[in-house]
Amino acid sequence: MKKLVFILIIFSASLITCAQNTTIQKRNNDVYKLSLQTISLIGFLENEDSCKKAVFLLDSATKLNNSCFLCYYNKAIFLNSLNQYNEAITSIKHAIRIKPLSPDLYFNAGLLYEKINDSSSAREYFRKSLQTCESALDTMNINHPNYAIWQSYKAATLVLLGEQSKAYNQFEKLYNSQSDEILKNRIKRIMNSSRVQVIKMFTIGSE
Repeated sequence: MKKLVFILIIFSASLITCAQNTTIQKRNNDVYKLSLQTISLIGFLENEDSCKKAVFLLDSATKLNNSCFLCYYNKAIFLNSLNQYNEAITSIKHAIRIKPLSPDLYFNAGLLYEKINDSSSAREYFRKSLQTCESALDTMNINHPNYAIWQSYKAATLVLLGEQSKAYNQFEKLYNSQSDEILKNRIKRIMNSSRVQVIKMFTIGSE
């Protein structure tokens, strides 16, 4: 009898787990569908109605799944376009919560703080960006697919922290490591840019 009860308990637990998995799968599918609807709106960042629609859809998605990285990241882009910088900061912080080792997230948070004239918080996030960049680069060689990206963020962060000399050396190192002329020209353009220009180039959602 005890064995039968034990089997029934296991069977019931399996049914509950199955039901939970089905619910999670449905929720994830709903999040995916909501997120998918916003992709076409990325091309209309200058359109206020499109941005508001995207934010509404992504709000709905994050209510279903608060671990959807792209939902929070994309929402920050649309909120930035709507000049809702405080809300964009909140969204990018959620993205950081999900992917705390991504240097670009701290960098973007710093840029958003710049927009609300909170220089202290901006510097804090730029320093975090630099730290995570250096940690990431320590694990890479020049052939790593993310090497050039993180080198660029490191150099740009140094510019924003007022360390132009170090930034130039970093850009020069990156420039010399590349063989693609198009990429080299882009790096050269950034090398000769002012702090304001760097902010504009790297702001999420900018062209």
